[in-house]
Amino acid sequence: MSIRQYGPRSFRVEAMVRGERRSEYVATSVEAEALEAKWLEERKSGRAAPSNVVVLPVKTKKAWTLENAFDHGLNKPAGDGGWMGAVWEPDVRRIKDQCITYFGPNFLIAKVRRAEEGDEANEKTIDGFVAMCRTGVFATSSFRSKGKGKKYGARKNSNATINRKLDVLKKALRLAFEFKALEAMPAFPVRPAEGNKKIRFYSDEEEAALLSGLQDGVEDPTTKDPDGWLEAYDQMCILIDVGVRWGELFGLQSADFHKGRREVLVRGIEDSGQQNDDLDRVVPLTDRAFAILARRCKLGANGKPFMLNYDGLSYRFDKVKDAMGLKHDKRFTLHTARHTFCSRLAQNEVDVGVIQRLAGHKNIATTMRYVHFKTRNLRAAIDAVERRAV
Repeated sequence: MSIRQYGPRSFRVEAMVRGERRSEYVATSVEAEALEAKWLEERKSGRAAPSNVVVLPVKTKKAWTLENAFDHGLNKPAGDGGWMGAVWEPDVRRIKDQCITYFGPNFLIAKVRRAEEGDEANEKTIDGFVAMCRTGVFATSSFRSKGKGKKYGARKNSNATINRKLDVLKKALRLAFEFKALEAMPAFPVRPAEGNKKIRFYSDEEEAALLSGLQDGVEDPTTKDPDGWLEAYDQMCILIDVGVRWGELFGLQSADFHKGRREVLVRGIEDSGQQNDDLDRVVPLTDRAFAILARRCKLGANGKPFMLNYDGLSYRFDKVKDAMGLKHDKRFTLHTARHTFCSRLAQNEVDVGVIQRLAGHKNIATTMRYVHFKTRNLRAAIDAVERRAV
């Protein structure tokens, strides 16, 4: 048997097993050792190992570093539970770098744990990582910038950002655990409350200006890619009218669109980027969304109505946003379209359970954020009190 490396992310395993020469490429050295051990076990026993069983050499079980665990997830396709090819992959890589910066490049996953009484001041723990995030020592880059976007200096992380980072760290360890490279999952701290700060959503005027700006890009005779601007317009309409997350939008298939029932099947993805079948949902379509999907499902290649990636949409969105005079409004983002969808449902007295189902919220507490800010209802309640006081 032999293992040969071809580049930083390609390892070739070769072996003669039961009279058959085998050769297979894997992404990491740990996976190469695992495959080699599996074939060795098969050669010794004379029987094929079950496909769902991973055999690891003893030294490998305890040899994974935190970097190995992250690389395992980053080299695992998103459709198979990993991060490779996912829209949020650049964010995961940034969080990985921050974890490695704190814990160290050779920190073993078996040592990842909560803080305990009596720990040395320099002990590396999950709680210590959270504290480090709160101090603002990590420099960050713009969302999904793939290293090309605007760079920001170090800043303190909000509870929401810390929760996203803990989700990524936990998933990296869980993938290692499922791969049998980690004997037991460590305990994680209770997620800090994310607060109920006022939710930003598009006003009717802002929505009209945003969509008009994207439409102008289609009609501008100097535009080099009018089709790209048209798809950006279509994507924004779907984000606003269907309330999908970006990953859910890009994951739509033509087969998910039901023309007869005027609805679409949305395949659920959590805000952390994790696919979750429990969040799959059917969303009825507005006339605008129906017309767009009916047209795009005919045009789409490979069964996908949308091909413009996040960077392509974000580039056009930012140009229109700047033209609207909102360049410095950090809360006017693509994700604000989802807030707009949920807020409009809440403001129109839609039952909170229905909003949760349509939005694909895992936790009802997330939905309640929108219900808490039904401004029109609050005004009506005060008016009722005022009438009684007269």
